[in-house]
Amino acid sequence: MTSLGLGNAVAGITASVMKTAVNTTISNCTNAGEIRFDNAGTSAAHRIGGIVAYIVDSCPTLVIDNCTNKGTVVSNMNGNCFIGGIADVIYAAAIRDCTNEAEVKFVQANAAGAGYLCIGGIAGQTYSGAKVTGCANRAAVSSDKLQVTRIGGIVGTHNASTIDDCSNSGDITLAYTATANNWEAAGGIVGFYDGTDGTAVTNGCTNSGKVWATVNSSNANIGAGGIAGIIKSGNATNNTNDGAVWMHNAQAGKSSYAGGIVGYDYNTKDKSAVTGNVNNGAVQATVEGTSALLAAGGIIGRNDVGAVSGCRNFGAVACALHAGALVGWNKKSVEDSAAGGSVNGTALTGTNYAELAVGFQDGGSSSGITFGEK
Repeated sequence: MTSLGLGNAVAGITASVMKTAVNTTISNCTNAGEIRFDNAGTSAAHRIGGIVAYIVDSCPTLVIDNCTNKGTVVSNMNGNCFIGGIADVIYAAAIRDCTNEAEVKFVQANAAGAGYLCIGGIAGQTYSGAKVTGCANRAAVSSDKLQVTRIGGIVGTHNASTIDDCSNSGDITLAYTATANNWEAAGGIVGFYDGTDGTAVTNGCTNSGKVWATVNSSNANIGAGGIAGIIKSGNATNNTNDGAVWMHNAQAGKSSYAGGIVGYDYNTKDKSAVTGNVNNGAVQATVEGTSALLAAGGIIGRNDVGAVSGCRNFGAVACALHAGALVGWNKKSVEDSAAGGSVNGTALTGTNYAELAVGFQDGGSSSGITFGEK
């Protein structure tokens, strides 16, 4: 089944919702047909959703409630692309208690493309006060597109919006082999936190799916995390990751960051906090050959300016360069957190946890660290 709608929007129930749709609710809907958008041109953005494709401009009174997608959502077009199991681009609207049960994927076998690819099990992109609450993704989300990619179990790109009490159990896979210079972000809940105001929040979410990213990029911004791949601006609070995380970059000497909660927290405005999170999953960052830009941590792989506090790690962390039970490479602060699990095969104990909590203190600080024992 393919549903065609406004402009370049395709969905199972309704392609587009306009700004004038005041006090509108889309509820108790189920899509069971395949949603496919193929071979589109490169001149415009393309939007694909299992229930709704495009919420145009700001719709603060629109609610998508208790809807389920059971049909595969798939595309291979060029240009900017936004794909979600429930919806693609969400401006200010709310998605509540929705479930995606079918694969969401982009298939183009290493073909190069301009623009951004935002792909999520629930929504491709959220903006302007959008709220995603109580939603679950239960299927794989994947891409092999040679393009700037933000891929997540719940949301691809998260900007000035909130995600509360959501869960992902589907595997998240980003894989391409051709050479590129692209930002790449993969996360169990969110691919990439965008924006600059620090208002994006992911709270009380759980990931149990694998996050598996293999790229070939010379860009500095490369991250995979159990909750978020990269945070530019925003907060991750009270989340739990149980899934394995692996980031591999096939370019020698280039970046590869992996974290049980966040792969790379790089924002430059001190508007990021990672607090009260728990990681139980194995974490690994690798690169072809050697690199000075390589880090893995039970909570954050590389932490440039994020404030880490009240977090606990019980997972195994592996990295040939900077590996830490809490943070692999730390430039900011790590406080009041519990370091457990193992680092490069060495189990943390009550006597060695302090030295293994942070792999590399690059001008950062740590205090109040305790041994994390289940």
